[in-house]
Amino acid sequence: MSRKARPSGLDYLPLAAIAAISAVATGLGLGALSTPANFGPRLASVDQKADQVRRWTAVKASAIEFPQGAVCSGGGAKQEDLLRAHVANQAQAGKLTLSSLEVGPDKAAPLGQILIPLRLSFQVQGSYDAILGLMSELSSVRPLVFADTVDLVSHTTSVTLKFRGRVFCSA
Repeated sequence: MSRKARPSGLDYLPLAAIAAISAVATGLGLGALSTPANFGPRLASVDQKADQVRRWTAVKASAIEFPQGAVCSGGGAKQEDLLRAHVANQAQAGKLTLSSLEVGPDKAAPLGQILIPLRLSFQVQGSYDAILGLMSELSSVRPLVFADTVDLVSHTTSVTLKFRGRVFCSA
């Protein structure tokens, strides 16, 4: 009876070396294929923008200048009362029916402690021209009123406006 010699671990060494070399070559090839052609310039651009964002976030609120009238200085009840009175007066001047008016701190957190948002929402009903007059007046209010949603619904003889927006005040 002849017995076959059992292969030793050294007999598998060339196969293991070929498998390792193939795995490394495949990994390098797939890595090269997955890198975009203009990867270097794009990465540099992202790094530059990230540095700019870091500089902006490091700036203290007192060093940031907003356009005159864009934000109010300090929020609080005084600014809320002024905004509430302005909208109510404009609605009355346009002979609009003001069915709701809310002004208060926005539930969102202050934006990086630089700006404090005040929420403004109201609903009025009246003539189309009067509603347009109110919207025109809102566009010229200082501090600026930023509209989040504006719903205008026509009823045969009148129009209803539902407005939600925000005013920003410096901290």
